[in-house]
This record gives sequence, structure tokens and C-alpha cells, in this order.
Amino acid sequence: MFLSQLYSGTYNAEIEITADKNETVDKYEDYVNNQYVASVIYGKGYFKQQGKRKQKIMYMCTMKDYKTPSWGYVLPR
Repeated sequence: MFLSQLYSGTYNAEIEITADKNETVDKYEDYVNNQYVASVIYGKGYFKQQGKRKQKIMYMCTMKDYKTPSWGYVLPR
């Protein structure tokens, strides 16, 4: 998942974020603070860090294009 890339770099560790079946993609296609945002993706899933228990989460992510994440946020459920 795209958020795994962002959080693995932030934590400097392998992070696995998986989505539930109900992920939503909303096309945005506009600029936010001089950065293009193609879409906003949000839903529920799981956050797993190596050596720790899997946690249920809610997440939101903005995409630069339809493949590259630019910003993401994860909240525990």
C-alpha cells in the first residue's frame, strides 16, 4: 500500500499498512499550497511494525498522481 512507503521512511523501519475492503478514492485534481493533489484516499485498515502487534487504524492519504503518495495520516480505531 502507498502509505507503507511514507511511514517506512518516517520510522526508518519496515511498516506494513493494509486496507480493508472499503477503501474510498475521491478525485480532487487541484493544488494545495503549490502542490498538486490528484486524489484523496481514505478508509480502514491495519498498521504492522516489525516486532509489534498489528493495530486497527483509519487512514487518509493525498496522492501526487494516481501512484505516488504525497501526504498521509493514520489514526488508531
